[in-house]
Amino acid sequence: MGSVTLVPCRSYSTRTFDGCPACVDAALDAIGQAGLYVVGRSGPDLMGSPEGHLAIAFRLKLRLLDEAGQLLASDELEAEQSIELAAPADDFADPSSEGSDVDEAEPADHYGASMRLEDFQTVFDELRLAPAGKDGVAGFAAGHLYGFERSIGKFEIEVCPTH
Repeated sequence: MGSVTLVPCRSYSTRTFDGCPACVDAALDAIGQAGLYVVGRSGPDLMGSPEGHLAIAFRLKLRLLDEAGQLLASDELEAEQSIELAAPADDFADPSSEGSDVDEAEPADHYGASMRLEDFQTVFDELRLAPAGKDGVAGFAAGHLYGFERSIGKFEIEVCPTH
């Protein structure tokens, strides 16, 4: 059984990003989650699968850059996504008759913690994805990363097939 050590963020109480290890790790997690989401949402269109089941495997190479383009941090992760594809929704469905997908936000405890995924926003400026084999995806994504409504820098995501 392993142990987990939590490192508090030095700058969290001032609501800034100072590049400490806790901030950088959270920023890379946010970029990775954004990459996983975009690939997962784009996968069915890329693979030409209107309904059924789609399994894709890929590697994300993440890079966090400052505004001048200097590397702040990088990471790599491998992912396999299994996507259940539904038939297209009825174009004439009444949106007011469906329940809300929005969860009520709970108040955040900002004291003595490190930055969380929710503290970051990713804005994609460029997205190029294409199928790579029968179950892979390849491409590139880039954009800007914000934390506490301030620019942190830029990010790049290289999407590579795993085989």
